[in-house]
Amino acid sequence: MTKKYTHITLSERTLIQTQLQLGFTPAAIAESLGRHRSSITRELARNGWKPASIVRSVGHPAIAGGYSSSQANLRAKKLSAIPRVQRKLAIGNLLWARVNEGLQQGLSPEQIAGTLSRMNEPIQLCHETIYQAIYVMPKGKLRTEMIALLRFGHNKRRPRSRGCDRRGQIPTVLISALLTLLNAWCLVIGKVIISKGLPIVLKWGHWLSAKRDLSHW
Repeated sequence: MTKKYTHITLSERTLIQTQLQLGFTPAAIAESLGRHRSSITRELARNGWKPASIVRSVGHPAIAGGYSSSQANLRAKKLSAIPRVQRKLAIGNLLWARVNEGLQQGLSPEQIAGTLSRMNEPIQLCHETIYQAIYVMPKGKLRTEMIALLRFGHNKRRPRSRGCDRRGQIPTVLISALLTLLNAWCLVIGKVIISKGLPIVLKWGHWLSAKRDLSHW
């Protein structure tokens, strides 16, 4: 198995700068850090390092060949915050307008995703992407209006991918209410049958058994 790549840390960049000041070559620095030589050369190249063979015509020679660990680390943090792939569903683009139109018509995100996939020019969009695009919006009037268009306008949402699928499940309170209603119904029917002189065993979960035909009721 190949070793998983990890980004260069601030402590490693500090060591790179120190070793450059001591005259280490990129290959020697890579060996001391246990990294591939190309990883160090790319780190140096994108942060303004120049080899000692390139002598500056004027001024004092650059410290560590022009490489600064703090500046390199700040640049890496800024680049990591920029997504490499733009969001497919973003506020204001054409796809957002289509999703908004579907929500205005009372469609759910699942139905919208299915409709987009069946178009003449199908668009693959997961319904979770629609939910996330709505719930990650900053708090304000627009976010409130978009959540209100959902069938269940909750302020917060738990994606099904983080737990069990809750669709089709009957709440425990509803089940308890139904059982209570059925028990009351059984008691009423039992009193009616007893008043007609029909011996019967009537319990929840058992079949009703009578000694004569009740089809004329």
